Amino acid sequence: MIYFFFLFFAPIVYLAFFSFTLKNLFVKAGKDGHNKPFLNILTWLEIIDKPKWWFLLFFVPVINYMTIYSMSFEMAYAFGVRGWFNLFKHGMLNFIFLPILDKKEKLVYVDPKLAKAKAPATKSGKTQNTKREGTNEWLDSIVYALIAATVSRALS
Repeated sequence: MIYFFFLFFAPIVYLAFFSFTLKNLFVKAGKDGHNKPFLNILTWLEIIDKPKWWFLLFFVPVINYMTIYSMSFEMAYAFGVRGWFNLFKHGMLNFIFLPILDKKEKLVYVDPKLAKAKAPATKSGKTQNTKREGTNEWLDSIVYALIAATVSRALS
């Protein structure tokens, strides 16, 4: 019974929590800030430029946690969080850091489609490099694989 809770029910409760806490981030990204849990997932996927079929991954055990991690990571990146440690904590402790990010006043949303084409300017006038370095991509992949292996090993 406890496995059923952690595999199926907990991620749905988790997403319902996010539907109420991430409303301001949606508005700052130019989307409608509503409190409808499943519609918010689709809005969230739209903001981070992921395909709509990722919505189905929330109903697959173990994969749903990795999907939440990845979406939280990408959401923080879209709002200007840089550095591997900051992105790691926004991914792993997203239930703490994404609501904190939501309450920040000075956030700039960079559309993932446009981030590749044009880097936004910082306060000093210099352009900020939004392209991820190769080491960041490798680090993200390794952390993702470690989490996947740990969760699947713990549940088997």
